[in-house]
This record gives sequence, C-alpha cells and structure tokens, in this order.
Amino acid sequence: MDMWGALRVLARRWLVVVPLLVLTALGAAGLYTATGPEYTVTGSMLVLGPNAGQDEATGKRNPYLDYGNLAVAAKVVIDVTLTPTTYESLTRATQTTFELGLDTTTSAPLIGLSVVGPSPDAVLKSAQTVIDFVNTTLRQRQLDAGAPEVTLISTEIVTPPVDVLELNSSRLRLVIAIAGVGVLMSVGGAFLVEAIVRVRARSRRPLRLEADEAPTDTSPAVSPAPPSEGTRSHESVVREADLPTGLELRSQLSRGPLADTQPGSATGNGHDRAASAGKRARRFPDPRHR
Repeated sequence: MDMWGALRVLARRWLVVVPLLVLTALGAAGLYTATGPEYTVTGSMLVLGPNAGQDEATGKRNPYLDYGNLAVAAKVVIDVTLTPTTYESLTRATQTTFELGLDTTTSAPLIGLSVVGPSPDAVLKSAQTVIDFVNTTLRQRQLDAGAPEVTLISTEIVTPPVDVLELNSSRLRLVIAIAGVGVLMSVGGAFLVEAIVRVRARSRRPLRLEADEAPTDTSPAVSPAPPSEGTRSHESVVREADLPTGLELRSQLSRGPLADTQPGSATGNGHDRAASAGKRARRFPDPRHR
C-alpha cells in the first residue's frame, strides 16, 4: 500500500483515528501538567598537590604521591563516593541524583559534579553534601595510608554549585513518548478496523454470488386456452339436447302423471326426444363436421 492508499484508509476510519488522537493529546497534556519540573546545578573541583613531598621531621611521604599523578587520588575518592551504599546515603534526604567523575577534556585532575532534584534547595543542599564528602574522604584516606599532614592532597572549588537551572527535558521526553505511542495506536487501530471490514466483506461475497447464480423459472405462466367458438356451440348443443323442450312438456302434461307408466309411452317419449334433438342439432351443427 502506498502513501495515498494509507491516507485514504485513515480518512475512511476517522471515527477511530480522531478519538484516539484526542485522548492522546489530553493524556500528554495532563501528564505534562501533573509532572513537576526538575532542577539541576553543576560544579567542579580541582585536585591540588601538597607543598612538600615528605615530612622533614619524620621523613615520611604520602603514598598517593608515589603514583606521580594526582588523578589516582581523585579516582579513588570518586569510586568510594559512587558505591551504592554511599550514594544512597548522600541522596536519601533530598531525593536527588548526582553524577561525579573526572573531566576527560583536560589533563588536569578536575572533578565534575552534576546534581538533579525536584527543587532548587534540594539540589544545592545535595551538591554541598557531595563536595563535603569528597573532601572528607580524600583527607581520611591519606591519613589512613600514613601520609603526614604537610603532604596531604587537597581540593579547590573551581565552579561553585550555585546556579540552579530548571529542566523540562524529562517532561518533554515523556510527553513525546506518550504522543508517539498514541499516534501509533491511532494508525494501527484504523488499519485494524479496515482489515476487519474487508475480511467480513470477502466472507459475505460468496453468499451473494450463490444467490445471484441460483436458477430461476422465468417462463411465463401458461393459462388454459379459452374454448373456441365451435366448442362452445357444441357444448351448448349437447346441454340443450339433454333438456326437455316446451313441446315435450306440453305432451307430458296432456298425458298426465301416469303417462310414463303406460305401455309404449316410454317408446313414444323416446322418439319425440330423438326428433327434437335432431332438430336442435340441425339448428346448431357440430363444429367438427364443418
């Protein structure tokens, strides 16, 4: 199916597409309103080396300086801070998240910090908590390793975490995801309805074809032919031959009711009927002898 065919399907099934799109828009707007914005703050710290490599009085050195790179001490502190237990303890009170790591864009041992939270106060408090933990951990790890006080590695704040910014990217990503799902459901629903309608139309088509191909008796109804004039005349002659004529009636009345019982009366009456029938036959000839 090409693009125009797909557009025609969407136009035909607009009763499915439009409601789903409206629901998607309402859901995305409601979620955007219900989800509050997030805030972020960033900062950075530079790891600094000590003024002396060893204690002149005792001759002790800082073990972390033996690596020849201050990034080693910074990496140790970062790994300790990002352990799950420590990370949870640092963010539990403020409900924030943070990222901590070495800045790879420079050769200097620069530690970058980024905090995200639900409010400006929360991110500022969390950023300061992380910075204090890094400084405390860095100092304590060196002391535990036996480093003299004068040889301790320290940090310096390069970018203080004070500029709080509002973030809408998370809400926008969520709205875009919901809108994408809604559009896909709308288009998919339209094509699904179209497929169901077509399947039903194909299933009903053979039934219509069978009904159209069924034989029908189209011959006109044959009514009995009306009797011909000759036939009617013959039938009328026969019917009239069976009826007594006026002469027969008068002769029967003149002979009385006992005339039929006298000898020869039946024969005489029979001759009279035959003669009368012959006369009527001559008046109405049989059409078969025409």
